[in-house]
Amino acid sequence: MTATSLHIKNGKRLLRIGIDIDGVINDLERFHIDYGSRYCYENNLAATPDPAAYKIRHMYHWEREESLKFSRTYSHHLFLTGQYLRPMAPWVIGTLSQRHEIYLLTARPISLIEELALPAGHTTAFITQQWLRQHHIPYNSLIFTPVDKREAIQKHAIDIIIEDNPEFLELVINQRSLTVFCYHADYNVHIRGENVIRVYSWHHILDQIRQLEKSH
Repeated sequence: MTATSLHIKNGKRLLRIGIDIDGVINDLERFHIDYGSRYCYENNLAATPDPAAYKIRHMYHWEREESLKFSRTYSHHLFLTGQYLRPMAPWVIGTLSQRHEIYLLTARPISLIEELALPAGHTTAFITQQWLRQHHIPYNSLIFTPVDKREAIQKHAIDIIIEDNPEFLELVINQRSLTVFCYHADYNVHIRGENVIRVYSWHHILDQIRQLEKSH
């Protein structure tokens, strides 16, 4: 495991934990398979997904317009409901928040409102905050970033990042100042590095952080 620093707050040592939302707190991969194949069936398209693809348009070889049509039809199941909330994620994050600082780092774009076909006045920040509140997910800060989150990680002195996006993970492989928890998915199985720990569930994350606490 890499050398991860512990910060001091009120005389107690704590970690600054960065957590991605889509693919980590919710199950993006399962959503793409479930509703992507349904969309294909309903529209007489090839319904065999490419499991190595991160983005749904690449998974099903769609043009952008097809991808947008899918999003307007089905993305509310991921972004506006708890249907794909990962089991135990709220409880584990709540447990971690009692001892450490939680930073939610998401690359959700402004265009998400268009994709969800929501009326004027809605913002990506508002629907995200509302979803987190609805599912009792605590955090110290919610930060909207580009796909490359390195600037935010440095600015907020993040010790651990929990992430699934292979495009970003490839940027922080072997960055020894950062411990990377790669949340397992078929599209990121190739991600490996000295600072990368592959995790398979939220209780697995909790156990890994407990081990890190013991090592300090």
